[in-house]
Amino acid sequence: MPCRRYDAYARTMMNETVEPNSEPIDYRPLPPRRAGGEPRPIGGDARRVRGLNGWLLLATALLAIGGLTGWLVWHGTRIEAEAQPQAMPLFAAAILADIPDPATRDQILSLDAVAAQARSLTAQSPKDPAAWVALGNAHYDFIQTIYEAAPGGEAYPQNLSRWLEASEAYSQSLALDPFQPAVRSDRGLALIRYGLGFSNPGYVAEGLAEAERALSEDDQTLQVLINVGRAYALVTPPRTAEARALWTRIIEQAPNSVQAVQAQRLLNGEQQP
Repeated sequence: MPCRRYDAYARTMMNETVEPNSEPIDYRPLPPRRAGGEPRPIGGDARRVRGLNGWLLLATALLAIGGLTGWLVWHGTRIEAEAQPQAMPLFAAAILADIPDPATRDQILSLDAVAAQARSLTAQSPKDPAAWVALGNAHYDFIQTIYEAAPGGEAYPQNLSRWLEASEAYSQSLALDPFQPAVRSDRGLALIRYGLGFSNPGYVAEGLAEAERALSEDDQTLQVLINVGRAYALVTPPRTAEARALWTRIIEQAPNSVQAVQAQRLLNGEQQP
């Protein structure tokens, strides 16, 4: 029977001898795969080269980004070189040479800036008498300060035109409001000083006429009295007695005023008219 024949065959197979050096076949399941135990696939060398190149590119990019970031930080935080100063006004060199006192120099430069601002104001409000007076005062005070600080230097003749600019600004204000005796006396004195600086008797005569008109309109205002007294002292020939009489009146009327101090210095010869 087939079953008996199979059993006989199986017993025969089980009784066969095993070769001495042969090892039994292990039919147990393979152990689980360990990490990293995967065999290297075909083409692994080429992939390793490509991977190495990728790391090099990444490192280069990181270095470039780091360098750029460092440069931006340095550029943003470094101390900028000091900006070159703006060109000084043309009159500044002579002022530096003629006037040793830094406070006086600063005052002159400040007055020049005030004149520029006042000029802008007149452009915005050309019908405002006060705006023109402010412009005239800025020019007047600018050149008056140089006149008192360094009358014999180069800065004063270089800026004589400021007297004329002051007188023109005052003229614009007087055209809008004629009754301003103090402004008119300022204009008269500015014209006289401009005419004397350029040896032009026409301006001196016009200035004297303006000064005397101001005095006729108001002989009580201290500024009018001191200006007209200066005008008398400057004309040729000097009207010294009339000038001193006006300055004395100032001291008698207001002995504690700024004009009284100026009048006393003029009387003592400590200040130029």
